[in-house]
Amino acid sequence: MQQLHWVCALALVSASSGVLALEAEIADGAVGIKLNTKVSIGAAFRMQDRSNSLIGKLNVPGQQSLCSTDNCLTEAGNQALVDADGAFSGINGDDGNLNYDQYDIVAATTKINTDLTLTWDSLLARVRVLGFYDPANVDFEERHTYTCQDSRNDGTCFQPEITPRPLSVENVNAWGANLYDAYLQYQFDWGERSGVISVGHQTIRWG
Repeated sequence: MQQLHWVCALALVSASSGVLALEAEIADGAVGIKLNTKVSIGAAFRMQDRSNSLIGKLNVPGQQSLCSTDNCLTEAGNQALVDADGAFSGINGDDGNLNYDQYDIVAATTKINTDLTLTWDSLLARVRVLGFYDPANVDFEERHTYTCQDSRNDGTCFQPEITPRPLSVENVNAWGANLYDAYLQYQFDWGERSGVISVGHQTIRWG
């Protein structure tokens, strides 16, 4: 089974900050502040050139007009389509192959993971957020094989050669932030037992 492409992942920087601990006095109690921040930067490159066998037949460069005269429905046209380079079903899954050439940067993501905890007496407040930004995929233009009907010679095209990547996709893959925790917690004693009540957005661990 051929791979779609080889990707070489290169970790450029991977660093984490130390713990920042501060204390302040409020009345008779002490407020504790704990901040952990980890920053990571990485990049991935496409190391292998695309293979026509993984690209839709009509998306292979030079074959866009293969079926423009008879829609490949005649015996000769159908045979030409069968004999042509490319995959019969590749047209539905070859965008990644068309978008990136050999040695192109596929991703270059910077991540900042921040975890802030505030404590005061029996109360604890915690906020944990992951933010990320990938300049290689911001305002990305997706590439399509130019599919004009050359035989008509009237400029009719099925799709533009270049289209901007939808913002809904960029919001997931190129930049954004994920809120993992944002909750308030109260610790208490009840007789010989202790308990914790947490309210808010939080990760619950089982077991």
